[in-house]
Amino acid sequence: MIFLLLLLLLLVAPVPAEEFVSIPESVQRVTDGITGIPLDVRVSRFLMAREELSQQEFQRIVGRNPSRHKQPDHPVTGVSWNEALAYCNRRSVREGLSACYDDEGGLLPGCSGYRLPTEAEWMAALGTLNSLTELGPDAAHQFPDAARQFLDTAHLFRGENSVAAVQEAQHSGTLPVSSGPVSPTGTRNQLGNVWEWCWDRYHAARIVDAVTDPLGPLTGNERVIRGGSFLTPPRSWNKGLRSSMPPGERSPYVGFRLARSVPVDADEQGDAEGSGLVEASGPAEALGPAEALGPAEALGPAEALGIVPVLPGPPEALETPEAIRQRWRTVLGVPNVPPVRVQAVVRQQLVQAAWHGRLLDLTVEPGLALRALLMLPAGVIGGSPGARGRLPVVVIPFYDVDTPAGLDLGGRNAMPAGARALGQLAVQHGMAALLVRWAGENDGPGYLEVVADLAQRHPGVSGMGYWVWQSQRVADWLSAQPEIDPMRMAIAGHSLGGKMALYAAAFEPRYRAVVSSEPGIALGFSNYQDPWYLGERIRLLPPEADHHQLLQLTAPRPFLLIAGESADGAKSLALLQRGARAYADASAQAARPHGGIWMLNHGSGHSPTPESVTAAMRWLKQQLRGARGR
Repeated sequence: MIFLLLLLLLLVAPVPAEEFVSIPESVQRVTDGITGIPLDVRVSRFLMAREELSQQEFQRIVGRNPSRHKQPDHPVTGVSWNEALAYCNRRSVREGLSACYDDEGGLLPGCSGYRLPTEAEWMAALGTLNSLTELGPDAAHQFPDAARQFLDTAHLFRGENSVAAVQEAQHSGTLPVSSGPVSPTGTRNQLGNVWEWCWDRYHAARIVDAVTDPLGPLTGNERVIRGGSFLTPPRSWNKGLRSSMPPGERSPYVGFRLARSVPVDADEQGDAEGSGLVEASGPAEALGPAEALGPAEALGPAEALGIVPVLPGPPEALETPEAIRQRWRTVLGVPNVPPVRVQAVVRQQLVQAAWHGRLLDLTVEPGLALRALLMLPAGVIGGSPGARGRLPVVVIPFYDVDTPAGLDLGGRNAMPAGARALGQLAVQHGMAALLVRWAGENDGPGYLEVVADLAQRHPGVSGMGYWVWQSQRVADWLSAQPEIDPMRMAIAGHSLGGKMALYAAAFEPRYRAVVSSEPGIALGFSNYQDPWYLGERIRLLPPEADHHQLLQLTAPRPFLLIAGESADGAKSLALLQRGARAYADASAQAARPHGGIWMLNHGSGHSPTPESVTAAMRWLKQQLRGARGR
C-alpha cells in the first residue's frame, strides 16, 4: 500500500521549478515578409523548459514512447504537433493547472499550464545567439568566440555530404537531453539534436502578425519547427534552422520542449483590459518603450522615435473656432443629403496571414456605395466583443484599399506592399483599421468624370468637402461596430490620404488623433486648387487663410506631420507653429496627458520610410491609449 501511494505521488507530482528557466522580456528585429519593413517585435517574459522533453517524461504522462530509438533520457520523437498539444493539456490537468488548448487546438486565454513556445519565444530563448540561425556558407567565423563555441558543440551534422556519412550519423542518433551547449538564457540543446515544434503556422517569409507577443500567421497548412536535428548541417542549406511539418505528421527527427506563460500582475492586467488589446495566448500585451511611460514622460520616447514636438510660434490673435469653421465650410460645401443610417454590404470575407477582415460597400449616400476594408488583428478572432475588449481603430483613406492593406484586391491602384501599407502596420500594432477608397477612384471611371457628377448632384460642394462629409458618415458607422471602441478612433494617411486625414479631423472631433504624411501642409505646397480637391472655390479664401486654421480646429487632439523634404519639410515648421498657438490655449484650459502638434522629418523624399511609418504607428497607439474621455 505504501509503495502504491509513493508511486501515485510520483505520477502526479509537478516537475520541479528549476526545470524551467525564466526568459526575460526582449526585443527582436524582424523583417516582415509582407511589407518588407523591419519591425521591433517585443516578447514578454515567459518560462521555457531548460531541456527538450525526454522520452521518459512523455511516457510518464501518456503511457507510451513513440520514439524510434528508445532511450529514456533522450528527447522524445515521433510526436506530431497535435499530439504535443494533447500532452501539454494532459499534463496541465494532472498538475492542477489550466489547459492551454481547446478541442480544436486553439490557444485559450489566461492559461496557467504547459504549451508550445511561439516562434518568437523560441528565438527569444536563444538570446544573443539567435543570429546563429541566419548562417550563410561557413559563416561561423563571423561570430564571437562564445557563439562559435556554442555552434561547434551543438549536435548538428558535420560529416561528409555522402549517403554513407548520413547513415552513420543516423545510426548514432540523438544525445541525452541533459547534454549539449547551454544558451545565455539557460536553455540547453536549442540547436541540433532534434527539431522542436513551435506554435506558429508556417510561411516561408517571416510574417509578423503582431509587434508584441506574436502568435504567428493566421493562415498556413503547416507548423514551424526550429533548431535543426543531428542530421542538419550548420551550413548554407540548413534553411536558417527553420522548417515546417503538417501538424498531424510525425518524424524521428522532431521533438519539442515546453513553455509556460508568466502570470500578469493585476495592474498590468487592468491596463490591458482598458486598452482592449489582450492577446489570445493569455498574457496581456506588453507595452513598447513609448507606451510604458506615464503621461509626464510621454515626450521623451516620442523624441527617441524621431518625433519632435512643435512649439507655438509668436503670439497672435486667434479667431474663434466657430468663425474658422464657418469660413471653411463655405469653401468646402456641405452635401444636402437627408440623414440616413449607413448600410454595409459584405462583399468578401478575408482571412490573411496577419489579419482577418471584411471587404465592404458602405452606402453613405443613396445610390452610391463606398468601398472600404475593415481589418482586424489576427489575435482577436473568435470570442465575444465583451471578452476580448473593443479595439482602437485607424481610418486610412487612400486611392484604393489595396495599397494600405499590402494586398492586391483588384483595385485600380494596387501598389507593391511596403511603407504605404498602413493598414497592415496598424493590425500588427494591435489596432483595427478601416481602409477607405477615395471618391475619385470610387465614383466613376476618372477624376474629372467624378468631379462633373459631384457638381451635378451637389452644386457648390468641392471634392474635399464631399470627403469631409463622407468621413463623418464613416465615423457614424464605425462607432456602431461591436469590435470598435468609439472613443478611440484615429485617422491617418499618406499624400492624398494625408490631405484627407487633415481635413477630416478638422471637422470631425471623433477622430481623436491624426497622422498626415507629406500632404503639403500649406495651401501653396500642393495642388489644392485642382478640381477634385478645392477647385475654383479656393478663391473664396481670404489671403491670410491657410491650413494652420484647420489645425486650430483640430486642437487639442494630437496631430503628427510626417515630412520628407518633398511636399513637406523644414518649410512646414512656420505653419505648424501657427497652428500650435491654438494647442497652447487649449492645453491651458484642460489637463491633458497627450496632445499638441508633432513632426517627424525623415528627409528621404515623398515616400515614407519604413522607420517613419513604424514610429507613427507606435505614436498613434500611444495617443489612442490616452484618448478616453477626451
